[in-house]
Amino acid sequence: MREGTDAPTEGPRLASSSRVTQRPSPRADPAESRLPKLNHIYTTFRELARSQVKADGTSPDHASSPTACEAGGGGAEDVHKPKRTWTERWVMGVSVAGVVVSGLVLVIVLFPLLTRKSAPAPTPASPNIPANVVRLQPDSPNEDTISPGERIVLADKDVFLEGRKSSGLMEDFDAGPETEEIRKFYKYMAENIKGAMNRSSDPCQDFYEYACGNWHNHQPPPKGVSRWSNFEAMTITIWELMEDQLKRAASSGIIEGSAQDIASEEEFQDPLGRVHQALLEDADPFMLELAGRYYAACEDETQLSKLGAAPLQEVLRIMDEQYRSLSQKVKPLEAFQRMLEHAHHELAVHAFFSWKVEVDNSVANSMAIEISAPSLDLIPQGTKVEGNEELISVYQQYASDLLKMVGTYDGREVDAEVEDILAMLKVYQPLSGSPLVNDTTVQELEEIAPFLGWQNFFNKGFNQLGIFVSEKERILSLVQEYLAVLSNNILQEISQEGSAHRLYTFLRWQVAQNYAQYLHKPARNTILPLFDGITGENTTGLSHFRYRPCIKELEERLALPIAYLLKEIIKGQLHKNHDIKEMVNKVTHMAENIREEYKRFISSFQWLKDKDKNKLVEKLNNVKILVGYPPVLDNVFQLRNTFKELRFTRDNLLQNQINLLKFNQRRKMQFLRQPETYTEWEVLSPMSLISFYVYRRNALLVPLGGFMYPLYSSHIPEPLTYATMGVFISHELGHSIDFVGRTRDALGRANATLWDESTVADFVERVLCRVNEYSEKHYTINGLLTIAEVMADDGSVVNAYQTTRAQLQRTKFPGQLENLMDHLSLTPDQLFFLYYAQLFCTTSPDGTPAKGVEHYPPHSVRVTATLTKSSAFHSAYQCRLGSGMNPDSKSCDIW
Repeated sequence: MREGTDAPTEGPRLASSSRVTQRPSPRADPAESRLPKLNHIYTTFRELARSQVKADGTSPDHASSPTACEAGGGGAEDVHKPKRTWTERWVMGVSVAGVVVSGLVLVIVLFPLLTRKSAPAPTPASPNIPANVVRLQPDSPNEDTISPGERIVLADKDVFLEGRKSSGLMEDFDAGPETEEIRKFYKYMAENIKGAMNRSSDPCQDFYEYACGNWHNHQPPPKGVSRWSNFEAMTITIWELMEDQLKRAASSGIIEGSAQDIASEEEFQDPLGRVHQALLEDADPFMLELAGRYYAACEDETQLSKLGAAPLQEVLRIMDEQYRSLSQKVKPLEAFQRMLEHAHHELAVHAFFSWKVEVDNSVANSMAIEISAPSLDLIPQGTKVEGNEELISVYQQYASDLLKMVGTYDGREVDAEVEDILAMLKVYQPLSGSPLVNDTTVQELEEIAPFLGWQNFFNKGFNQLGIFVSEKERILSLVQEYLAVLSNNILQEISQEGSAHRLYTFLRWQVAQNYAQYLHKPARNTILPLFDGITGENTTGLSHFRYRPCIKELEERLALPIAYLLKEIIKGQLHKNHDIKEMVNKVTHMAENIREEYKRFISSFQWLKDKDKNKLVEKLNNVKILVGYPPVLDNVFQLRNTFKELRFTRDNLLQNQINLLKFNQRRKMQFLRQPETYTEWEVLSPMSLISFYVYRRNALLVPLGGFMYPLYSSHIPEPLTYATMGVFISHELGHSIDFVGRTRDALGRANATLWDESTVADFVERVLCRVNEYSEKHYTINGLLTIAEVMADDGSVVNAYQTTRAQLQRTKFPGQLENLMDHLSLTPDQLFFLYYAQLFCTTSPDGTPAKGVEHYPPHSVRVTATLTKSSAFHSAYQCRLGSGMNPDSKSCDIW
């Protein structure tokens, strides 16, 4: 992931403005994505877990680990490793920090496994573990096949790291039942390696098909979803884990007064079939109470049904009274501005445009107000609505159904109000922002978009925090041209209509649909037909589906308290002699190792001048590597102080949501005059899975949520963790030198003069060559962000592989993986590439590879396109020149 928003593919071309300097844009906050990504999969999966109904002989269980496949069609011979002495094996297994440890390390490594807190493992026959909850390979006739119950135990043991430093070595010590469970884990891992493969496919022709061709049968997607992968499964797992712990805390009385609200009708079942202990007994009561009260109010369908639409009706009633009074006292344009201020500052609903305090684009350690396109509607901004009759019909029904519940302005006929809403939608939805940042001021905005008194608008909110915004205040605008067109349309509307009634109707609608998701189920479900029409899902028949799941709201809107609780959960799984810092330090070391390899990679660029190479190396040297979570989570007093003004009740979810959104908005507004309090973690929840690069701060974030099997685990031999998490870290480091990253200096400031004109011209020519090559051979690239992802992919695998290449050859893999490698004639190098590929296994209900997500190419394309350019992969699998994975054609290499 990385910053930026793709240029719109539809919508009118807007005249450019010559009064501002344009610079490449960083991306929007991932928590503000326009379309839901995993919500429907999460609720679908949860429904299936509760139903405990097995369909078609398969089970909707957890995604397998990334796996390796056999070498076929000219694959390399097996590597037989010479016997080594006991001392040599231990020296070979030291950490990447290079610390040589003594033989006592064995005791330290095994001790947490022998003493770690864990619930008793359920037996295969346990009635509390539904067989369809866990997606595991069906039992084989082999006598050493793991039983479902044993697999459940192993899943429980390996969701998070155990706080020990894995050396990549594994001995077959007979040290008791825990060691036996580790052996069983590797059997499980080996079965998954074979289970996902299509061994009849030639890896040198279509490697993705070879690695993942049977993944659909091995990991069948839950009913009602169009996309299923390891990433969806991991996200669901971490959400369910958090829900489980919140419910346990409520039932034990830790969350005061919330037990009845959160309690399920039936015993809670983890989607992996795991049995968890209550792990939040020692968590800070205030943080736990804060998250628990919101979650309780969100999950209490009885109270939500009792309230019905009344909470939103009250919000709209107050708005209507204000507008009615204003329309009689002031001119239409002023009345519209006052209502727009109310929506933005009192309800945190950013209609017509959006804004936030963001890192300054060109001044180090400074913040500025950034304006962007609105993102309230399910239909992405920039979508042409006019002429799309199917979309209009579904949207019309959605608006009609919701307005019948919450009411219209002044008791108008629903059809008349819907007609006005659709008219406004056709005008404003096609307008979109720009991928370029415009440096401007409040005064210039007043000239460009005079529909609004911009200084008064901002001061209406900032003055409440003791902040004054002058006409000289710097503004970072991604919507300069959009605002000019928007302003012209609004002024023309008021001039023609003689009032702002239709504009207010549309503003009122944006508030209504934004907060309808915090009402009872009938109001929430009005959006489902529109959701299905846009996403291609089929959610209307799923009784437990929720467009905005409660745990997702907590993750996005209450990120720091929830991340704190996640940290406490992981701490509860660790032995007292270990702490979470060990995990963080190990992954940090991995990132530092990959950075060093990336610097060597840059030195190999033949087309780049030495002085330009030095600038890229300096940029990489200054990448701030942040792993795990922000430091504030270790200071509970500071964390309490941050959230001391935020309060939730158990009986009004919508008011809780308003309180939460206003609190978050005002907390971030204070960064404008207190830039030192801003941290890079503001752009990414620590519960997220995937690493993230922040252009404006030249920082790499590796969140705590990614410390999760199969993306990362201490049980996985250390070199293979570079094939999964290491590849993602390498990918994100690649963004520091992509076409946006190369225009920013070591501090993240925009500086388009880092390279001379001839170097830039050569670079652009190479990028265009790669875009054309990729589009012709793999996947049509449409948008700047997709180009950036392709560039980052190109260097990701090769650098992760080169970082651990020597260690791969020295590692003694567990016996079960060694046996698998012997059986499939796999070398350690082949295992690395295939372990990487199988993390990307993705499927859809019909068994075809799923489409890409937003600006990413499909997973199948990402694997194939990346490995076709890897000489190390060609060598590992001995793919002859001219084969599908080693095409006999000129390659367009950027790096």
